[in-house]
Amino acid sequence: MSEPRRLPLVVAGAALLAGVSVLAGGKARLQAPNAVSLVALSSTWSCAGTTAGGGSLAPGQLVIDDAGATPLKASVRLVAQDGESRSIGLSVQAGGGVSVPESFAGRASGEWAAALVELYGGMGSVYQEVHTRTGSSMGACSPAASPDWYFAGGSVLRNAALELSLVNPYPAAAVVDVSFATNEGEEQPLALQGVVVPARGLAVMNVGAALRQRLAIATMVTARTGEVVAWETERVARPPRGAALPRGADTSATALNPALPVPGVALTLGSREESRSWWWADGGEPAGVTETYDVYNPGTAPAHVNLELFPGGKGTGSNFSWTVGPASLSAMTTNGHPWALPGVAYAAHVTSTVPVVAVRSVQAGAPSPVRGIASQLGLVQGAKRWLVAGGSDMEAFSASGGPVFVFERMDGHLQRTEGVSLAANGHVSFLLPGASHTFVVEGSAPIMVSGEAVALRQS
Repeated sequence: MSEPRRLPLVVAGAALLAGVSVLAGGKARLQAPNAVSLVALSSTWSCAGTTAGGGSLAPGQLVIDDAGATPLKASVRLVAQDGESRSIGLSVQAGGGVSVPESFAGRASGEWAAALVELYGGMGSVYQEVHTRTGSSMGACSPAASPDWYFAGGSVLRNAALELSLVNPYPAAAVVDVSFATNEGEEQPLALQGVVVPARGLAVMNVGAALRQRLAIATMVTARTGEVVAWETERVARPPRGAALPRGADTSATALNPALPVPGVALTLGSREESRSWWWADGGEPAGVTETYDVYNPGTAPAHVNLELFPGGKGTGSNFSWTVGPASLSAMTTNGHPWALPGVAYAAHVTSTVPVVAVRSVQAGAPSPVRGIASQLGLVQGAKRWLVAGGSDMEAFSASGGPVFVFERMDGHLQRTEGVSLAANGHVSFLLPGASHTFVVEGSAPIMVSGEAVALRQS
């Protein structure tokens, strides 16, 4: 996005932590322990999908946060697509954060890059940012590799480019196959079969070189040997004057050489799993925002899909059902449908009769105060505690209801800042200030949250 560090996908009511906007349930202040004790996060993180050096296509930087009570040490290994590497050692103060530009001197400047991060001590998390001329995007890096990765959504058009980045954190090479489900059917380009991802290295594929003029693309990565971490980077330039502009995710558009209407960039970590259930704590259609739920069915049986919306106390919920064929991608744009509760913020739940992958995609143009594109993978399940990066709105949704608290590190301790009580199927919006600061959000029962969040366990 062009201005903030993060895109608040729905402006559901912003407030300072001294007082929050509650979309369901009461506003009573609650008593809770003043501090929580949490188990350290993963010590190994993998990041990719950016380019090295300012002024390049998608220049990236790492953000390493320490939400613990003690400092941590970090070892960062930057790897370029051409094999060049650079190692960095650094320290992060308790409750603080450090930014690390993904850059190289000399010949690797502008190359696609990856980062392998090892954390020692503390309770750290690693995020990745990308800033381009048309917008910015941010997401948590991955604490785990996998032989399988899925992406639901993406385009390659006259103003839209899509790159697939695979990083291998292990000391042996991996071999992968890449296949797609597009608006023109299932596709398996020969050049993307048997791709070697070097040990502790990076492989990047320009999807547009293999697929041309595809308005809707879902991607499946399958490793023959080894495990990898998969990212997609979608870059959308401003549409040329007079270009045909498809409406939302209308994959039936037949206009010659169409273009996407909203410029921006989306850096997306794939999903390691399919599921019959996907959740989003935030949803809705503020003015200027087009909202789409992309559902990818990589299986061999049809998926009967239901999208259910929870408006949180502002009217009754609604749902809509449709079918996604085998090895197919289907995009449901909510704008213009009365069942989508126009003007109302809601949580969303996609269920399916067979395992699928589901993403909420957003195009934000005028008159929205925040412009650009975003892609948000749904949550398979909730957690009682989340580590959430500050800098924008964060929404929490509780299917069962109950207290929700926000904790902030102050004077070396994680202190409760605010608490509210939610009704069943209720949600609340908090404004979490501080672009390089993290918060802990805790519910009495499992909750879903929006934003850059990592699930925590209590010690």
